[in-house]
Amino acid sequence: MPRPALNDDVNRAVEMVANGAAPRTAWNACGKPNGESGIINIRSRGRKLKRSREAEQADATPDVPVATPEVTLAEPPAKRRKVHNTAKQTEQLAKRKVEDDAVRKVIYKQATRDVAAARSAGTLGKSGKTYADFAATAHALLPEGCKPITARALTNHAGRHVPGASPKKPGRAQTQLPDALFEAAGSYAQLRQVGGHEQKPRETMRAMQAAIKGTAMEKELASAQQQKRAKRKLRVLNPDLGTATRADVDERRHQWLTVSNLRTWFNGGLSGGYEGTLEKHGFLSKRKAGETGPREIPAYKRRRMVNMDETHHEMNNAGDTSGSRANVLRDARLGQAGRRKVCTLTLTLTLTLTPALTLTLTLTLTLTLSLPLPLTLG
Repeated sequence: MPRPALNDDVNRAVEMVANGAAPRTAWNACGKPNGESGIINIRSRGRKLKRSREAEQADATPDVPVATPEVTLAEPPAKRRKVHNTAKQTEQLAKRKVEDDAVRKVIYKQATRDVAAARSAGTLGKSGKTYADFAATAHALLPEGCKPITARALTNHAGRHVPGASPKKPGRAQTQLPDALFEAAGSYAQLRQVGGHEQKPRETMRAMQAAIKGTAMEKELASAQQQKRAKRKLRVLNPDLGTATRADVDERRHQWLTVSNLRTWFNGGLSGGYEGTLEKHGFLSKRKAGETGPREIPAYKRRRMVNMDETHHEMNNAGDTSGSRANVLRDARLGQAGRRKVCTLTLTLTLTLTPALTLTLTLTLTLTLSLPLPLTLG
């Protein structure tokens, strides 16, 4: 029990607050003791007095045993088994989603055409069907599980996009590179291959950048990501143009000129050997029964023969920092280009005939090597 105040008016107000009266009401009824600041004191004392009385009543109340009801715990639900789709089911779901999206696009475009027709006829709104009506009609035609077509989507499309077309993606409008540029780049790579200069993909990108320099499309091949997409599109629009590893001409010749290959080539094999190949392509007629001995290709047929390994190949590999193993663009229908291994040998001979006469001879030899030759000069 809190100690009472010295002012009897304050004590009466505290008693009223403890009995449930509002502090300001009790303060006004008791003559407003101690001014406005007395309300805080009356509130605090009244609440303490009320709590002390409630505590005394709780201590005086005898303990009555309370029967605890029996609680039956429900069994936890059985753990559901997690089921995963098989690869075939996943593929079927993905295929169905693509088909449903295609159907939704057709329905959406038709809904935008219907809205545009109603707007032009003046029957859209209160006098006719609303956006919600068109959206409900289109939504009823959608396959199950598709993204709904809402009235808000049709409203935004009518004010911003062309009827019957997909909405444009938000953001800065991008300048698309024309397909003709990629087709021209593919033809350029094929011509360079025929000329003996197979192009690396980055060299083709430089040619494309030079072609669009100074135009609005110049920034579309500036970043590495843009060039990566352009290389992929280049191969898509030119399906005959692939990538392969560049090889030296003489390495290919060395790999072919082995004992086993030479024996197969001249003595026969799956294609009948050298003679069978010539007969197959019309350079020789088939042997008659009992005919033996060497055979000669007529001169007018020899003019049709060309060694592709010796056609338009570079003799200089200066400036090719990536080496002969770099990936290049190559059309399999055309002859394979390459580079020859060139060895330049310079010999300097100095002869001293007399103390006053010295003769210096310099000899420079350029050799095209088919095999690596270890040269040791002493």
